[in-house]
Amino acid sequence: MDKIAKGKAADREALFQRTASRKKINPMIIEKDFWDNQPVPKKSF
Repeated sequence: MDKIAKGKAADREALFQRTASRKKINPMIIEKDFWDNQPVPKKSF
């Protein structure tokens, strides 16, 4: 997932579009789920 997150926006968009097409859902749902599942960086205090 990190490789996708750091990659080109156009590549992510294509991936979201293909995945949404296969699942027959809105690509925005795929994108939201992708970003919601990214780990939150830990802050050092």
